[in-house]
Amino acid sequence: MKFDTEIEKFTYRQKLIDEVIDWFDFDKVAKVMLFLDWKWKYDPCPPDIKELRNYVRKALRDTFDRYISTGIQSYHNSGGFEITCMGDDTQIWFEVKFTITEWCTYDEKIN
Repeated sequence: MKFDTEIEKFTYRQKLIDEVIDWFDFDKVAKVMLFLDWKWKYDPCPPDIKELRNYVRKALRDTFDRYISTGIQSYHNSGGFEITCMGDDTQIWFEVKFTITEWCTYDEKIN
């Protein structure tokens, strides 16, 4: 997807970010982090909802900008969040997850 102006790109990016911030269940993430006493580096307590939103907002901006500059899927995996920015000729979208456990048995030596 191409943008004619920086303002058009910024407006599009902001619309996507606003959707994630409005609809992602940050309350559930905050409750899980509090229950698990999950702290981020150099922070004595689990993050609150405002900190979670700010963290994700910055990560969304970064992944969007990286996707725009490279044209390939962009990822951010940190603090329990998995953020992917991808697109095609007509649209760009985010996938946002908060993961507390995961396992994969893929063996790269086999392929």
